[in-house]
Amino acid sequence: MGLEELKERIQREASEELERYRKQVEAERARIIEEWRIETEKKAEAILREGKKEAQFAKRRELSATKLRVRMEKANAIASLINEVYEETAKHVLSLPDEEKKKLLQRMMEDASAGLDSYEVFVDRQYASLLPDAKPDDIGEFGVVVVSGKLRIERLLSDRLQELKSLRPEVHKILFGVEST
Repeated sequence: MGLEELKERIQREASEELERYRKQVEAERARIIEEWRIETEKKAEAILREGKKEAQFAKRRELSATKLRVRMEKANAIASLINEVYEETAKHVLSLPDEEKKKLLQRMMEDASAGLDSYEVFVDRQYASLLPDAKPDDIGEFGVVVVSGKLRIERLLSDRLQELKSLRPEVHKILFGVEST
């Protein structure tokens, strides 16, 4: 084997070695790129999943807040309507004909004096003409005050309306056809 052949063989072997090394490097580079691509896709999917979860959570939170706000506004509107009913009831009672107001005052007096032997009845000066046996006083509203010794019993329109307010759930059901929440 001559020098020329030896030189060609060394160059051929070096070229073959270089080609094998280039193929190994290319395969390693392709493997690294594929691993990076897979890892990047996994991270992107995880970020998307987390983003979707956060978006769904934010959406549910906003929906819950909206529902709560609507329920509160509805409850406030209903409470306002019910209060308006009480106010209108008071106005209605006060605008009744004198004969009807007299009957109401007599019923209030009978209720307050039930079971009492002796008592005095007081009525606001404004309504004194409706109950001639009652003593005029500055009660300040529609109703009667019955006094027996140290016992004082008030039967006032404001107290009756306050008693009605304790029936708010029943009033709600009557007005709106559903139980109050």
